[in-house]
Amino acid sequence: MADGGSQTAFASAAAWDSHRAIITDLYQARNMPLTQVMQYMESRHGFKATMKMYKHRIKQWNLRKNLRAQDVEEFVRSKKTPEIRGAKASQERIEKYLRQRDRLTKKHDHVAQHTRSPLHDGRNPGVASSTALAVAAHNNTVRILKPPLFSPRSPDVLRALEGSIHAMRSYTSAHFDTKAWVLDSRGDLDVSKDPALEWHGTWYTVRHLMDAGKAKEAFRVVQKSNQVFEKVLASDSPTFFSSAFIVFLGLSGSWPDLAASVLRYMHSLSRIILKDSDHPMIELLSNIRKIEIGELPKYGRTLTNGSVAVIQDFFPFHSKIHVEAIIDAARDLFQLGIVDGDSAVSQILAIIRQLEASDGVDPYRILSAKRELTYVYLWKKDYTSALKTVSEILLPSNREVIKGMFTEPVSYRLLFQIHKELGNRQEAITACRKVVEFCVDRYGLADDFTIDNLSAFESYLRECGNIEEADQVKETLKGAMDELCSGIEELGVDSLDEAA
Repeated sequence: MADGGSQTAFASAAAWDSHRAIITDLYQARNMPLTQVMQYMESRHGFKATMKMYKHRIKQWNLRKNLRAQDVEEFVRSKKTPEIRGAKASQERIEKYLRQRDRLTKKHDHVAQHTRSPLHDGRNPGVASSTALAVAAHNNTVRILKPPLFSPRSPDVLRALEGSIHAMRSYTSAHFDTKAWVLDSRGDLDVSKDPALEWHGTWYTVRHLMDAGKAKEAFRVVQKSNQVFEKVLASDSPTFFSSAFIVFLGLSGSWPDLAASVLRYMHSLSRIILKDSDHPMIELLSNIRKIEIGELPKYGRTLTNGSVAVIQDFFPFHSKIHVEAIIDAARDLFQLGIVDGDSAVSQILAIIRQLEASDGVDPYRILSAKRELTYVYLWKKDYTSALKTVSEILLPSNREVIKGMFTEPVSYRLLFQIHKELGNRQEAITACRKVVEFCVDRYGLADDFTIDNLSAFESYLRECGNIEEADQVKETLKGAMDELCSGIEELGVDSLDEAA
């Protein structure tokens, strides 16, 4: 027997280790289908395990038969040939993947285009037709009336993508129809108190803490994020849908198990609080759950393009929401490896030039766009352009424009990251100390951006050998975490699953 147990016992951890070589040979080297591997192992070696157990081990052992999207995208950027089954992939196989990707991209773009058609009646571009979409909106309660939008022959994933974008359109249209949202004279909505912005910010902090290896702190912020999500559900958030797409894409690419747990929790909580199963927020989360979480990054372009298309239909170009939607999409899709850096730079530069050429545009909006451009330069490792752009933002002539605004501390954070990459230790420490002091003074300790910067500062001080100051910052970080997560238990992924 595989583990010395009875005929019906499943393989133990030790049995998996002892049979790893032969399973790897059968599945990867001989390219045997998994069902045949299972039959072979049970009949020849008495090794009994379920399909789910095999898939878990295959993922754990990183056994792959096919090219992954990130491998090919890395090849496109760096020309580093990916490996499959321990050998370099052939050029023919890479080209085949790229052809399939191009066909899929065209199909996904068609989905995004298709889902925008119900809102346009051709009479007034930029304004949604209040009758074109089948939505019920009474007493500020919004629900979808299940229009016959989807072809029964559409693949399940494409239906889920269509449903996600359609939910955003339904939500946006109904809020304008009920006058819950009213644009001001500049074509903007006041989103300063939108809890979705805080929710989105907590997830940036989670990702940075996870990247820094601070999983315990990250999971406490996850719990804080779930608490903030309750406020989102109780609000009329204009930014939740576009934020949700980016958050789920970012998590699913690096931490799919965490993404799946959080998504289950959010879906369950939304059903409890909103009750109406046809509410667009529930529709969004239901459709995202229909897509295999690890496969979600493949559809990042479709989701973000669809999200931007909705915003373009409802908001004029110079509105803050419209401009930020385009810039954030370009920046985040590049960070996720879905588009290349040059494309992201070109798109953001085009927006900046349009803003600079327009009359009456708030100069802060232009500087905010340059801030996001600096991020792209930094991620491209174009440190010269990054330093030049952030230095422009911090010019004395712009001091009054950015003073006390979010772009000020973010610019110093960018300056820290650039000097860190360039090896300029003293300049990096000075910049990071400045952003930490700003955050503590302006936002207080119980703030996700403050915690993010404290964590980065502590890690860098240790890297530089400044242990005494790093220990002091660590104590401040601990106090900040306790204050931010006051009353929240320290839960992990398992607890999230139980809550869901």
